[in-house]
Amino acid sequence: MVEFISRMEHQKLTNSVSTFDPAASFSTSFGYSPLMLLPALLTLFPASVHAAGEQQWVKASWVDVRIVPAKDAKIIANLATNTAVSVEQRKDEWCLVSATTTGLEPLLKPAKGYIACNTLGTKKLTLGDVFAPGKDGTTAPDMEKQLFWIAPSLGRFTQVGTHLNYRSLSAEQSHREKTTRTPVRFEIPEFEAMKKRLMQGVVPLAEQELSRVNVNTFKAFNSIPAWYINSELINHVKTFEPQKNLPPAKSSLFKRHADVLLSGEGNADAIATMLGQPNSVKFSGKPEWITGHHDEGVSAFWDIRKIDVKYANPVALHSISHTGFVSARMIQSNVIMANSAAEGCAEGYPVLPEGQAVPGYPRSKEYPLVSFFVPRLLAIKKSDVFSRKAPVVVHSDPYSGPKNPQSRSILIHTLDLDQDGVPDLAIMEWSSPGFVSGSMSSQRYQFVNIAGDWWFAGYESYGECT
Repeated sequence: MVEFISRMEHQKLTNSVSTFDPAASFSTSFGYSPLMLLPALLTLFPASVHAAGEQQWVKASWVDVRIVPAKDAKIIANLATNTAVSVEQRKDEWCLVSATTTGLEPLLKPAKGYIACNTLGTKKLTLGDVFAPGKDGTTAPDMEKQLFWIAPSLGRFTQVGTHLNYRSLSAEQSHREKTTRTPVRFEIPEFEAMKKRLMQGVVPLAEQELSRVNVNTFKAFNSIPAWYINSELINHVKTFEPQKNLPPAKSSLFKRHADVLLSGEGNADAIATMLGQPNSVKFSGKPEWITGHHDEGVSAFWDIRKIDVKYANPVALHSISHTGFVSARMIQSNVIMANSAAEGCAEGYPVLPEGQAVPGYPRSKEYPLVSFFVPRLLAIKKSDVFSRKAPVVVHSDPYSGPKNPQSRSILIHTLDLDQDGVPDLAIMEWSSPGFVSGSMSSQRYQFVNIAGDWWFAGYESYGECT
C-alpha cells in the first residue's frame, strides 16, 4: 500500500514550496504553458543593467521562470540544467530571459520570463563540473538532478529517485512513513519530466558511462574525475603493477571503448551507448515498505519500483571458460528493480543475465573466467587462454599508502579472442579472506585492450553472505 497525497496537502504539511534548492521549486506542474505570459507585465520592471542578447546557460536544476521578478510570483515554466537562454535585462538579482526550449522540448516560439540570475552561468556544465566540490568543500544540493540533465541516463534517473526517497519528505511525513510503514508519495513535476525525457529516447556517450582507467597513465577515459571512479580502488590496482605484469598490447579486436563491455559494465545505459540507439523504457510498480536481512525501509525510485528496458537490438553476451571455450547468449532486455532490503545476500560471483542460448556454441559448465557484451556474435567458439603465476608486492593498507609490504602470488590470465597473437582481455585473480566471515574468496581485476592500450575495466568479487 502506498499513501499518495495531493500536492496541496504536501504543501500544507511542509509549509514550504520545496525541500530542495529554492531555485528548483516543484510547486507547479511542468505542463503550464510559458506562452501564456503577458508581455505587458514584463515592461513594468525596467532593468538596472542591460545586456540584450547575452547568451547564458541554466546551471541549477529545474529553475522556476516567473511572470514578474518576485519570489512569490506565478511560475510559468521550468528550465532544466544546461538550457540556453538569452538574457535581455538584469534587475538586481533577477534576469529577464528568453528561451526557445525548456531543456526537455522546444517551444513553439521564444518565451520570456524572470529567473534568479545566480542560477545562470557563462558556459554549459559538464559532469566533472558538478562532481567537483565548491570552495566550501560541498556539492550542489541538487547535484543528482543536475547530473541527469547534463547526461540523461537510466542510471542517473534511479539515483535521483533514490535520493528523493529521503530528501523530499517533511519531518512529519517521514515520521508517518516509518510509524505506519506505508510509503508517502506525491507527484514531483521534475521527476515526471525526467521520465518523459527517458521515454523520448536517450543515447548516452561512452565517455559519460564507462569508468575505465588507462593502465599506463592511470587517467580516466571518461569525463568524470578520477577520484569519483574510486581513487582507493585505483590505488589498489596500482599495487599489482599491471603495466609490468600484463603483456604488451597491440591494436587488435577492439578499436573503440564502445566496442565491448565487460560483464560488470553491461548496464542498460552502456548497452545503448554500444548500439548507438536508445532503449525503450516502461515504468511500473508501487513503492513498498520492506523489512529485510539487515535493515528496513522503502524500496522504490520515488514513486516507481520497476523499470522494464528493451534494447534497440539484441546484444551478444560471450562467456570464456578457463580452457578457452566460448559460450554465447543473446540479450534483448533488462529489468531494473529498486533495492530491496528483504533480498538478503547470495554467495558467489554476480549472476549473469540469462538471455537466449545460441545454438552451436558450447554450454558453460562453470562460472566463466570472463564475460563480455558485444553488439553482435563474434565468429569464435574457442579462444586462446594463457595463465601464469606472478609474484607481486602489496601492502597491508594499499588504500592509504605503502605499509608493511607483503609478497603475494596472483594468477594472470590473458585471452586472445580472435587468435591473432595479440591479447584482447586480461584478468588478474587472487584469493583473500572475506572482510566479514574470514572465509577465502576470490577477486578479479579485468582489463581490456582498446586500440593497443590496456584499460582497467572493473572487477568482480566472490561475495560473502553474512
